[in-house]
Amino acid sequence: MLAEVKDGTHHSVCLLNRESWEKGHGRIEYRKYQVYNTKGIYQDKRWNNCQIGTVVKVNRERLEMKSGKKSVETSYYLSNQTKDWEQLCRAVRNHWSVETNNHIRDVTLREDHLRSKKRM
Repeated sequence: MLAEVKDGTHHSVCLLNRESWEKGHGRIEYRKYQVYNTKGIYQDKRWNNCQIGTVVKVNRERLEMKSGKKSVETSYYLSNQTKDWEQLCRAVRNHWSVETNNHIRDVTLREDHLRSKKRM
């Protein structure tokens, strides 16, 4: 599906372009959000019932201030939301705080190492 989504974003009309710059934690980050309708993107039959309507493509460029190291990555997010694309972009951005909070809990409290007494 990833190959189809990548190809589809190259051939579909972009519904929203949004850019943001952030400076903090010793780095500068540039993000470009692009929102596409999935109607022009091929989907395998197994995805028909998912009602995927939107693809959010996020290009991130990060510059580490101390080391000068630069990284570039592209991520794709699928959603069944077909309007309010600004909100969808904010949700994608805020998702990272969930990942960060879970990582801190996993490392500090060693939650990944806990074993359940009950076996299922």
